[in-house]
Amino acid sequence: MEGHRQKRPWTMGSLYWQVNDCWPVTSWSSIDSEMRWKALQFYAKNSFAPTAILFEAIDSTSQVKLWGVTDEMKVRKGKVIISLIDFNGKVLWNEELEVNIPKNGNQEIMFRSVKELLNNSKARNVALVAQAVIDGEQKMAIHYFEKFKNLNLPKANYDVDYVKVGSGKILATITANVLLKNVLFEAEKIQNNPSDAYFDMLPGETRTIELNFEQDYPIEELGIFVTTLNNLVGRPSVKPVKNDVKSE
Repeated sequence: MEGHRQKRPWTMGSLYWQVNDCWPVTSWSSIDSEMRWKALQFYAKNSFAPTAILFEAIDSTSQVKLWGVTDEMKVRKGKVIISLIDFNGKVLWNEELEVNIPKNGNQEIMFRSVKELLNNSKARNVALVAQAVIDGEQKMAIHYFEKFKNLNLPKANYDVDYVKVGSGKILATITANVLLKNVLFEAEKIQNNPSDAYFDMLPGETRTIELNFEQDYPIEELGIFVTTLNNLVGRPSVKPVKNDVKSE
């Protein structure tokens, strides 16, 4: 979806199959039969934002591009700071660039080689971050130089507070102490859609997420907990799948 937006006018849009299920089933839908969003729906919402900044990895030539795209019928202007950081938040280098996206169009903001961007850093230990302010709106994109499973992510480290603000509504405020990959608030009680999920957080970043539950419970009975990819990637399975497969 992001690639199609970057390639306009050759590609002017995209559709994906499928959005929702009409009964309980394991499928490739982005919304289940109870209208609860899966990870794909949260990603699609960000990928289809009216105005966005998007990274493109060109594997064949080991290069990376940063695009600005907009579906709005007006020029979008601003600035973007591109930084190479390690997963503990140390800035290894940064640079400020101008953003000037034509109406209903795109702009190639940056085009560099992976070698130049890494500047002797190890690919599995760093991330390329673009933080932009475009006509007063904050936008962010993160590029990883390795597959997620190969990243040398630190153990998840964060501070979180919960405040009840209404019947079945909880505000969860989380502050990342290291880079957090794919943050998700889970719970023992049944949740409806949160305001956001499966997002990445930079070290020092704070976000407040609204959690919605089907029934009203005291906070201590909800069994809320945070999951991330930090404690999963780069670590072998306790019991490899092949050991569970039985031949007839």
